[in-house]
Amino acid sequence: MGLTVPGIRILDRLAEGGSSFIYRAVVLRTNQPRAVKVLKPAARADAAMLRMFRAEAALLKSLHHENLLTVYESGTADGEEYTVLEFFDAGNVKRLLQQKSPDLVRLALPIFHGAEEALCALHLKGIIHKDV
Repeated sequence: MGLTVPGIRILDRLAEGGSSFIYRAVVLRTNQPRAVKVLKPAARADAAMLRMFRAEAALLKSLHHENLLTVYESGTADGEEYTVLEFFDAGNVKRLLQQKSPDLVRLALPIFHGAEEALCALHLKGIIHKDV
């Protein structure tokens, strides 16, 4: 990954979505963990996707809720669109749900309750999450 975000060291790729990659990173000055979301080249070339990515970052920067990740900054570096987010290392919910564990409901319910609270907070502000 050739992206250089000012003050951030990109460590490795965590995930890939339909329009972006998520990288694990750290703040150089403080060594605090961060996630960096980077718009894929094909999405960056689509004016509507680029507008949506920028609007999402700006909107999330203005929201504060215990069940929403904090957005620290967003911008363009080396021709790449990025958003620097709070890093939350809790594993992968999809993998949790695929487990055949008798504890699945006990483990999954708090996660879904937190997601429901975050979605309600968004809805109260007139925001509908496009992936839900």
